[in-house]
Amino acid sequence: PIVQKAKALLEKTKEKGFVSGIKRQVGASVSGLKIRTSTRQKMVLGKPAGGMLTSKRILGIGLILAVVFIGWYAWSQRQQRLEQEQIAAAFDSVSTLIEDATSAWEVQKNRQETEASLASATETLDGLDGDVLDEEQKSRVEDLRDGIQSVYDLINRVSAVSETDGTLEILADLYLKLGESADITDFEKYGEPLYIVDRASHAVYRFIPSDGVLEKIANSGDIMKSPRNIAIGDGYMYIYDSEVGVLTLDMNENEPDWTFRVRPELSARTVGSVTELSAFADNVYLLKADEARVLKSYPAGEGYSYPEEYFRHGAFDKAVDILIDGNIYVLSDGSEKLYRFFAGQQDTFSLSGFDVPLGNLCCGSTNLNDSGKLYVYDVENKRIVSIEKPTGERHPGVGVFMRQYVYRGEREDIFTEVKDIVVDIDERIVYVLDGTRILKVLLENE
Repeated sequence: PIVQKAKALLEKTKEKGFVSGIKRQVGASVSGLKIRTSTRQKMVLGKPAGGMLTSKRILGIGLILAVVFIGWYAWSQRQQRLEQEQIAAAFDSVSTLIEDATSAWEVQKNRQETEASLASATETLDGLDGDVLDEEQKSRVEDLRDGIQSVYDLINRVSAVSETDGTLEILADLYLKLGESADITDFEKYGEPLYIVDRASHAVYRFIPSDGVLEKIANSGDIMKSPRNIAIGDGYMYIYDSEVGVLTLDMNENEPDWTFRVRPELSARTVGSVTELSAFADNVYLLKADEARVLKSYPAGEGYSYPEEYFRHGAFDKAVDILIDGNIYVLSDGSEKLYRFFAGQQDTFSLSGFDVPLGNLCCGSTNLNDSGKLYVYDVENKRIVSIEKPTGERHPGVGVFMRQYVYRGEREDIFTEVKDIVVDIDERIVYVLDGTRILKVLLENE
């Protein structure tokens, strides 16, 4: 067994490449182990005289094993030193490449050179053997990968948000307040509160982000049957109920007097199926994807006018939302993602600056001024995108990509069921209706 183990060890070490370096030492040791015995020495009292011979053999094999072990140990130490030197050199190289990439972008805005440096850095890290890295080195690899990602984020204008750094906060999960049957379909912001539509309890609720208080407003639970959408104009709230039609509430009245009113001229039979509604001043606009058009209703006497066609477009069969700041923006899931209209006429409008084109959209938000931005939620790429609106001589007719916000936290259920987004008046926060949760996302100051 000892001989077999020695042979096995020798065969194994041949694969490691160091046997050739100690071959002469082993050969010299073995050559000194030749044992000469006479016939007489082989028989003592009629029995084989093998005791001395066996001891010498064991001694020789032991010497061979010792030499092999010493050689293997010395070789393995050299290999480990070499591996550590190579790992350290790789870390230094990647750090330099990240610095070069950052400089190439910040100083020269050279995208090609920046991405080439990042690709080289990534390739270097991918080439490291994870089996030989200790825990500290593995942590260093992750830090360097984060560094590479941060430069990619820089050139692609990505803001990563998460609970860890406070850029994203879950303000409330409404099913805990309304029950598991809660069916939150839409929300809107007016002043500090958020106003939330729950189809399951056929009511509208006011939610205060600062203290988490949720309360039903007015007579919504008594008059509504299947509320779906909400819009707030100049002091008026509009609710589209698929069974009742459009209801209005005058928010300029004292709250104890708040009352939702059914508008006969905007009944469910009159307006039909409505994809989304929006409001500007005292006017209400109804997006009807089933008819590929937008209807408008305005105050008339004690009520509202019957809805009239304001404009139509063949691609509006894929329209999903309508945003108004004086101009009207229609969001679509078709090949063209955004359309702009003014005074019922289509304006020239296109998008630029997108390295990753917009995917399927679900919703958007903007403030009542044309100097701010449009915010849209890209379902396909799970991101909130800000787009600078054209004003005057500033890129006329072109919406320019500004930034994208993506979630990089530990949860897997964030940005998975987004139904609507609302930007606050200062454009510092976007509120997100994600399933039954209300999220608060901090925006970059730009």
